[in-house]
Amino acid sequence: MSKRTTGYESQWNETYGLDKDPVRKYLIYPLIDDQSGELSDKRILDAGSGNGNLLSYLASRSYKSAIGIDKSPEFINSARTNVPDERAQFVEADLLQKLPFEDASFDVVYSIFVLNELPEIRLHIQEMSRVLHSGGHLLIVATHPLFAMYYHLYERFTGKQNDKLIGIKGYFDREPVQYIFTLAKSSARFFQHTFEEFLNPLFESGMEPLKLLELRTDDINFQSIPSYWDTRDVPKYLFLKAQKR
Repeated sequence: MSKRTTGYESQWNETYGLDKDPVRKYLIYPLIDDQSGELSDKRILDAGSGNGNLLSYLASRSYKSAIGIDKSPEFINSARTNVPDERAQFVEADLLQKLPFEDASFDVVYSIFVLNELPEIRLHIQEMSRVLHSGGHLLIVATHPLFAMYYHLYERFTGKQNDKLIGIKGYFDREPVQYIFTLAKSSARFFQHTFEEFLNPLFESGMEPLKLLELRTDDINFQSIPSYWDTRDVPKYLFLKAQKR
């Protein structure tokens, strides 16, 4: 994964832990429950596992085995502590390189809020497809391409700098910008990706798209967080589900 700003891992663990991120709690994990289907006897890959929050959440499910990969040694160490499940293991790996697994090694691959940390995603999407067996599912959650445009247009038409994506220059901008976390006192490098960058690698690597959802923070649980609630009509997150042919 791309280099994060100093202290990101510590700030994330301190602020969000395993279950205090409202976006995951109210939007993403209920959707994962609904879209994952039956996980019994499935081999799972969490590509960009962070502190292990997804596999901690899935610990009650009857999957066969799971591997979480992340480039950050600090996150890998946190994940090993946070997920004391003998079915799960965590391995350091660079998502900008070929994944260290054989073809058709997994039944389900998750990519949750990872692709916008990578400057180039074509190879990684192709690699996630490669390690899936025929009939396996890939579930992706990423920042919606139009979410960045909202902040770009805010700056363009108000003349004021936004407080979320510092330095965003447009839909086709490929330079890294600074993503400010709402609750944690930290930031990370963010890369804008277009719809074609998300979808074309799926088509090219033998994946059949099954579902595309545009997620908003219009749930009443976000009323207490103005930065989410006040922009609830803006598509913030993109969900993609695809099946390996």
